[in-house]
Formats: sequence, structure tokens, C-alpha cells
Amino acid sequence: MGRLILEEQAAPDTPSADKVVIYPKAGGGVYKKDDAGIERRLDLARLFSLDTAEDITIASGIAAATGNVTHLSIGTEGGATSDALDKITGFSENDIVVVKPAADNQTLNLIAGAYFKMEVQFSMNSQYDRWMGICIGSDTFVELFRANNGT
Repeated sequence: MGRLILEEQAAPDTPSADKVVIYPKAGGGVYKKDDAGIERRLDLARLFSLDTAEDITIASGIAAATGNVTHLSIGTEGGATSDALDKITGFSENDIVVVKPAADNQTLNLIAGAYFKMEVQFSMNSQYDRWMGICIGSDTFVELFRANNGT
């Protein structure tokens, strides 16, 4: 059995046109950076590491994620009791995303429409609620499942 040993490093410079660089990043994880300078985590742990969510706050209906983790804990703008989520940015085609509300006292309303391809709006008001979707490109997600487990 062979193996490849790579040294962890800081993110490298953006590669030239039509090139991609793959590297292990200091702190863990394997990443790629494309010729547009966009860095994405590659390893399968990204898909299944739901224990550490990226904390995001809605701004004007949009949750801007880094795209480096697939589990998002989304808070309402200004800590409002309820907020509409029209769009999530930061992901590429075929990325799977799991969304939960940041707090029980903040209702997160995913709006069916241009960016969330699902039958009806989904309101999440509990830490036990979840929504999962797959990105089909251009910040558009198709609903895979929803779990309404709160009160």
C-alpha cells in the first residue's frame, strides 16, 4: 500500500489560468484553489462534519457563507425574533448544505422561490429543526429534506 505525505501549509498564491492547486492547509483539511482564487475544502470530512457549524447572520435576506463547511447555523438580522432567508451564497454546484436556526428564539423562514427550489416556505423555530439542500449552481439550492422537530 502506498501513501502520499504532504506538509501542511498556508494557502498558496492563486494559480495561473486553467490551473488548480491542491494542498493540505495548516490546521487540517485538504483544499483546492482555482484560477479565480476561490478556495474550497476537498476532504470527505467536510461533508460529514456536522458537529461544527459555521455561524452566519442574515443580512438583507442573504446568508453569506465561506463554503468551507456544510453545516450552517444561521441567525436573524439584528437578533430579530423572525427573519426571511432568501439566499445562501458561497457554495458550488453539488455542494450539500445543512441549515439550522442559531437560536430557539429566532425563527428562520426559508423562502421558496428563485434560490430555494422547494414546494413551500419552511419556518424553523427550534435548535432541532434542519433543512438540507444541494446547490445546483448560481447560489440556487434544491431541497433534499426538512425536519420540523421543534414546537
